[in-house]
Amino acid sequence: MTTPPTGWQPPDEPRWGRRAAPDEPGGPPGNAWGQWTSPSTWGQPTPGSPGGPGAYSSGYRPPPKPGLIPLHPLRLGEILDGGFQALRHNPKLMIGVPAVVMGVVLLATGGLTALAIAWADTVPAAAASSSDFNLGFSALSSVGNAAISLVEACVAQLVYGTLVLAVSRAVFGEKKSFPQIWPILRPRAWPLIGMSLLLIAITIVIFAVLLTPTFVLLANGSPIGALVTGIIGYLVGLLAALYVGIRFAVSACALVLERIGPVAALKRSWRLTGRGFWRFTGIYLLANVIGALVTSLISTPIIIVGAVIGTVAALSLQDHPAALVATGIVGGVLALIVLAIASAIQYAYSGGVTALLYIDQRMRTEGLDVTLMAEAERLAGRAGP
Repeated sequence: MTTPPTGWQPPDEPRWGRRAAPDEPGGPPGNAWGQWTSPSTWGQPTPGSPGGPGAYSSGYRPPPKPGLIPLHPLRLGEILDGGFQALRHNPKLMIGVPAVVMGVVLLATGGLTALAIAWADTVPAAAASSSDFNLGFSALSSVGNAAISLVEACVAQLVYGTLVLAVSRAVFGEKKSFPQIWPILRPRAWPLIGMSLLLIAITIVIFAVLLTPTFVLLANGSPIGALVTGIIGYLVGLLAALYVGIRFAVSACALVLERIGPVAALKRSWRLTGRGFWRFTGIYLLANVIGALVTSLISTPIIIVGAVIGTVAALSLQDHPAALVATGIVGGVLALIVLAIASAIQYAYSGGVTALLYIDQRMRTEGLDVTLMAEAERLAGRAGP
């Protein structure tokens, strides 16, 4: 699929996406889900309809479920299970892409760190012990770490955009590969990177404002006051950053699916998450906790086994330094692979749940389920019986 996703645009007028009006008194029962007519491939006649067994006459038919989720406002279990369903539905894209990207990032970070240490070892001892060298090396390390973190944040947004597109198609039961997703994501790549930089700038501003009194007190020679205000400012900053992060949690979804700009996507996310904020926050945090637990269950046993094997190898190969070094390299590579896969599973699950939360918020507040049903019917009709 190389065309942009359809059916995700925000409402243009107040009546957009509204469900069908209630049944007329004395008239035939309407469809409780937006006058959507199920394609022939999705089931038999509704009970109570002509040709059906007619056990009851309410005219109700359950909402269709062409893919990951039923097309109606979601319950907690449907959202959390939908995240796992997304991983099982398309593991190559949902887990494979984040794992490869995280593996490359970890490998690059480790390589740069090793190069920095190797370079420092080439500096003469007299120069390395000077305060100027230590200060310069620390400053260079800080700049390098900041640059790596910046690149990681931008890459993470691109990966998240991939997950959003994958989930948006899995809602209709479609399974897309990365070559099919990339032509759609590519025009949104720079907006995603720009939005990532905006989010970083917002976080920096939050901490800069809250920690300004600390620096003022420190400059005026009041270390105790600076320590107290620093601790308070840092804790308040963490809470403020968490709140802002939750309010902007679905900004990438809006940017990719609604095809709007970074600032508009942040505003859109702020509005969507403001409706039912505590419900959204609870599910969002719970999904992240579940993802962390799953990652721990996967990685901890492997790490323990690896530590035992490494200890045994170190004791048995201490007289063979070359073999010991080779074993260490192999163990490091395996640990890197395990860490990348475990982190990818956590990231993919929490990202999938966030995408479903975006869909759920729009179904609850904008009647997006009606639009999705129409799109599902169109896709089913195009596929044929």
